[in-house]
Amino acid sequence: MNNQQKPGEQSGSKGELTLRRAGKFILGKGFYIVLLLCLAAIGVSGYVIFSLSNQSSVPEIPEIPDLGLSTTVPYSGVALATRPPKTTAEAGEVNGQTVIPNVTAAPSTEPPATSKPPMTVAKVFYMRPLAGEVIRGYSDSIPVYNPTMDDWRVHTGLDIAAAAGEAVCAVAPGTVSAVYKDYFAGLTVEILHLDGLTSVYCGLAEGLDVTIGDSVTAGTVIGCVGETAIFESLDGPHLHFEMRKSGSAVDPSYYLPGE
Repeated sequence: MNNQQKPGEQSGSKGELTLRRAGKFILGKGFYIVLLLCLAAIGVSGYVIFSLSNQSSVPEIPEIPDLGLSTTVPYSGVALATRPPKTTAEAGEVNGQTVIPNVTAAPSTEPPATSKPPMTVAKVFYMRPLAGEVIRGYSDSIPVYNPTMDDWRVHTGLDIAAAAGEAVCAVAPGTVSAVYKDYFAGLTVEILHLDGLTSVYCGLAEGLDVTIGDSVTAGTVIGCVGETAIFESLDGPHLHFEMRKSGSAVDPSYYLPGE
């Protein structure tokens, strides 16, 4: 009875034996098992990384063919015009046949032969209408005393002393544009000159030597000094001479030579 082993003791010995055998196996083969597990882990990790890299990669953009169109246009400071639609004036092929455009010459920028040349102002040299002293000068802004009218007024010409009947000459080439009798200025002749100025001769005697439309040159006698200008009658015989530009009086002294 004392030599027999109890059931609990026998089962416990078998369990210990199994653990000892497992421990020996692990100690003997454990290195290879761990190595195998590491290789497996490395393989799985590599597969996962490769799969993720393929999923996150950007797809390649296909190359756009060159159609001969420029994508950049230099800015010229003005709005860019769009190309007009193609017309028959451009060479091409219609229904299998070659179309040759009709080329027309660009319009000429030169003026037509029939156009008039630009007008030029002629240079005119003036002479005095008669020899004599200027007894009253030009004054268009400051009034001067007029003995006949007994007042102060502007004087838009030159009063040149002369004897009654003394010849009065045209001061430059031109055309007689007016002949009339003014109530205050007396018998008057106007001559239009080549530069656009008009000379005016007032207080002339009756019996003029020119009429409207006559052409004159410098020195042509147009009449004689008279006493028909009643607004300056107290000054005695003299010529009241004016010059006008575009209808406005100008100082004759700027154009006539000195005494």
